[in-house]
Parts: sequence; structure tokens; C-alpha cells
Amino acid sequence: EMLTEEEDFDFDEAELLEDTQGNEEDNDDGDIYDFGIEDDSEMLTQEEGVSDLQFAREVFPKVFGSQWSEIIPQTKQPVLFEGRTLLGMAMDNTLIDWSHGGQTLHLIYCIEVLLHKLHAKGWEIIVTFFNILPYDHTSSPEQRLAVEILKQHLRSCSTLSTSEDDKKLLEIVEFENWWGDSWRDFVTERHPSFIVLDLPLEHTEEETEQVSYEDIQKILLLDMLAQNIRSISSEFRVTSNIWSFELTLRLPYATTFLTSLHDELAKRTFFERTKESSSIDLDGNDVKTAREALGTSDLIIAATIANILQQDKSQVDLCKCFMICNEFARKFSLAARSQQTESISVPDSDKERITKFFSSFTEQAFVAVQHFLSNSADPLNSTEMVSLSDLIDGRLFFALYTKICAAS
Repeated sequence: EMLTEEEDFDFDEAELLEDTQGNEEDNDDGDIYDFGIEDDSEMLTQEEGVSDLQFAREVFPKVFGSQWSEIIPQTKQPVLFEGRTLLGMAMDNTLIDWSHGGQTLHLIYCIEVLLHKLHAKGWEIIVTFFNILPYDHTSSPEQRLAVEILKQHLRSCSTLSTSEDDKKLLEIVEFENWWGDSWRDFVTERHPSFIVLDLPLEHTEEETEQVSYEDIQKILLLDMLAQNIRSISSEFRVTSNIWSFELTLRLPYATTFLTSLHDELAKRTFFERTKESSSIDLDGNDVKTAREALGTSDLIIAATIANILQQDKSQVDLCKCFMICNEFARKFSLAARSQQTESISVPDSDKERITKFFSSFTEQAFVAVQHFLSNSADPLNSTEMVSLSDLIDGRLFFALYTKICAAS
């Protein structure tokens, strides 16, 4: 379905944001950003003995205020949607059923509905990925796979364009981080109206020097405020208008501490976990032969099932049920295959077995997706994208299991 552009809103020029580009040169105090103030008596400074990470945690709740207001982008200025934030808005949707294995197409639907509504309001959206961020930090293999599929889907959507003016329906940009020259040049050239970010769900006082996911959220916002980039919370309410919390600078702060935190983030040592590996050679001749005969989604399913059965042949019935489920999913719409709770009820012993199967399946599928789709510059075509986007429908699987396996 084509997205139509709304007419530009008219604003007084005085309402336009000042240059969002922060001062790239260090000032006399060694700060990496300059708030443009002459009187620094009210600036929050780091006391001796306080680590850079602790200082970031200390100033975070003090330096910005939030105001619930109608959000309207400035004329002809794009809106940046931090990629992790956009993915999280779909992942956190309360209608998604994670307890039965996940629902990847439902997640895609959530994201596309949101993007359609924002486009209809005149938002020119640029999804912005920072490679330094941990997009697969979650401990749930089902959610790790879902995040990877969502990223692949967005990349494929970025190749689509309108037939009228050949304008892309969705733009995606990727940067190594948000403090390097390429990011600064992009901000200077594109002058974004604002960036949409997710905030920590709660502020906790931590004593450890280990960087947490909550810390990364804080550091990103502190950087955006210091770069004079307008920031908006992802806590949206979309009615006839769009409402959210606008995050504004309340107190300036010395920014020297950010340099060491950037260096720490660049080490990528946070959220380390033992990564699953494939027990079959994904570059072997058998896989190469299969790759020539199968589509990408079918190749991922075949490689995943081969891994599972090589480790535990007792799951062959669940593998067969999954293949039947996947074939059903390709033939029926979301509305036609919605399942009532009573239709997916199975004995506890069966549910435990199925839960273990989905954990193994999604972990191995995650490995396969990353291996076969490692080149972000070569996204899937629209047909392959649709198949991959509908890889998992856990509720449909449970419903079919009750009719096939549980009854046999």
C-alpha cells in the first residue's frame, strides 16, 4: 500500500530549531560539547573521586525535564527514530504473545501500523541504527530472533519507493556511534527535527562500574541534549494528533565525562553472552546446494531443523509440526488464523516440551539469519521478505499441535 505525503505545516521561522550541530572543538575546560552559555556557575560539575559512569547516573535525573505535549515536526526536517527504540515499541506491545513462541508477523504489523500513522501525519522518518548499541541484548532467544527479523524487514522496506516520484517509503541510516564525524556531518546536512528515544523504565542508584542497558539509554540521551538535538520519548499516544513527552535541557553539565564513556562503549564488552553456534557447516556443499534450490526463508528453516535433529532426534514430530504450521501461515491472513486461548491449551508436559523446542529453534534460526543475511547492503526482495517476516506464529503452532500431535 502506498504511503501518501501530507502537506507541509506552516511555522513561523522563529519556531525553528537552532543549528543542531554541537561545537566540535574542545573548550578550555576540556568539555566535548559547548552549551553556548557564558555563565557556567549553574553548570553541574563532576566532583573529585566520582567516576565518569557514576557522574552520568547522578546528573541524568537532574539535567532534563519532560513535558507532555503535541509533537509536530518542523517543516521539511526529518524525524530520526533510533532503531532500537522503534524495535522496542513493537516488542513491548502487550498484544504480542511471547509465552507460546512469539509472533513475528504480528510484530511487523505493529511497526507498519505505527509508521503508516506517522507518515499520514506528515512525518518524514529516518530509522537510525547505531552499530555500537546492543540490539540483541535480551536473554530470550525468541526475542533475539524477532529483533533480527524486524531489522531485516526494515532494510527490505528501505528499497521500496513510490511509483509517482520514486521516493523511498522508508529511509534507514547506520552509524558506528553518535559522536563520530559521520554522525556530525549527517546532522549538519539533514538538520533533523528531533530524535525519538526510549528512556529507562526506572532510575536506580547503582554502585557498580559495570555498564548496564539502562546506563546506555542515559548516555545516549545525555549526548543528544549536549548536541542540542531535540529529543522525544517513545511513549506515544496517537489520536487525531500525536502526543508524547518532549525532553528538554533543564541544567547544563560539564561533558568531559562522556569521552571515557564513549571509549568504554567502543570496547563492546557489555552484555557478553555465550553465543550459540551451528552444529552443521553453513558454508558446506550440502548447504550451498540447498541454497540454490530454496528461498532464503526455507533455507533458514531447513538449516535450523537440521541443527535441532542432529542434536535431538526425538523432536522430529515438533519439527514436522513446525513445517506444517509455516505452510499454513503462508496461505492464511493474520485475521483468519487468530487463535482463542482454549484452542491452544495443551498438557503441561507437552507445553514444557514445546517451549524447549521453540527456544532451540529460535536460537538456531538466529544463527542462520545472521549467517545468510550478514550483508546489510543487500536486503531481501519483497517476496523473500514476506516469507521471513512470517517465520514464527507460536499460537498457530500450538493450535495445530493440539489437532495433530496431541491427538495422535
